Amino acid sequence: MIETNLVELLLADATVTSIIADRLYPVLLPDESPLPAVTYQVISTTPLYALDGRINLTRYRIQIDVWAAWPNYAQAKTLAEAIRVVLDGYSGPQTDGSRIDSIIQAGATDLFEPGALLHRVMAEYIIQFAA
Repeated sequence: MIETNLVELLLADATVTSIIADRLYPVLLPDESPLPAVTYQVISTTPLYALDGRINLTRYRIQIDVWAAWPNYAQAKTLAEAIRVVLDGYSGPQTDGSRIDSIIQAGATDLFEPGALLHRVMAEYIIQFAA
């Protein structure tokens, strides 16, 4: 499962874990979670095809949100960059026998959640994955 592979990649990186420990959550940031933290979710899944039919690759569009308490904008940006360094350009076999053919960052946006006083950096990654 691509989400498991993504979590393993990020938590294996010393820079990322020095900032978030293991605060990496699917979809929703838990109430009262210590910050900074990261959430991730699959935005879309597209099977890939060749002229003779489906190939063993799926393209995933993954959203990764970095969260930091106001006024720690620099902390959010530092963590987002640490994640980009791990993921952007990555390819390789995974511990479950699957393979990530490529990861590219598709874009990033800085946001602020005024009700919660949270900085958020939202980044999207395109992952080509062979299960």
